[in-house]
Amino acid sequence: MQLSGGEPTLRDDLPELTHFAKEAGCSYVQLNTNVLRLAREPDYARRLADAGLDIVFLQFDSTRDDIYETLRGEKLLETKLEAIRVCGENRLGVTLVPTVVRGVNDDNLGEIIALFVKLCKSRRGELSFCYHVFIRVKINGAMIASNF
Repeated sequence: MQLSGGEPTLRDDLPELTHFAKEAGCSYVQLNTNVLRLAREPDYARRLADAGLDIVFLQFDSTRDDIYETLRGEKLLETKLEAIRVCGENRLGVTLVPTVVRGVNDDNLGEIIALFVKLCKSRRGELSFCYHVFIRVKINGAMIASNF
């Protein structure tokens, strides 16, 4: 089961929901998150691990803060690295998931992979890539942007 949608860590009862999923027979529970709360509240990560959470599907767009500022509006690299450390301390697996945007962070993929390889020497993990394509079209003089 994957706990996702919006930002699930905004829920204070997420550890209880995780426990309920395990008790209901879900053999694998994954959390899809921006990990900000896990980095800032390590006890929350511990509670999730104690409840049976298996792995964190972690939004990780770059190894550089300038890219985080462009994509997320703030410097987040240290926060993301802290969340990975906290997950490791709590024996939670980690999947790094960069949202790849052409011209923004596509030149940073090698560094993300190198960091992933370095991190996996001390903890279990996975690496996935989420590609976003942005299309801009003009309709009746108005610029319309879509992303897929």
